[in-house]
Amino acid sequence: MARNLGRPPAGDGRAPCAPSGVGVRVQASAPAKNRKANAAIIALLAKAVDVPESALVIVQGATARNRQIRLPPP
Repeated sequence: MARNLGRPPAGDGRAPCAPSGVGVRVQASAPAKNRKANAAIIALLAKAVDVPESALVIVQGATARNRQIRLPPP
């Protein structure tokens, strides 16, 4: 079960993460317009797993609330 980490203040550039089953729950503070939320999520995950942003690919749900993002093999 995911912990509710709350919502970050608008414009602070952070997004909280919490384990959620086999995936990760991420909430971006960037707006959904012009795919800025996708870019924020990719940047956050890339930093968390220490890979370049170009190594992460949204494979499903780029315009949906839930997304599947492919990570490179370890």
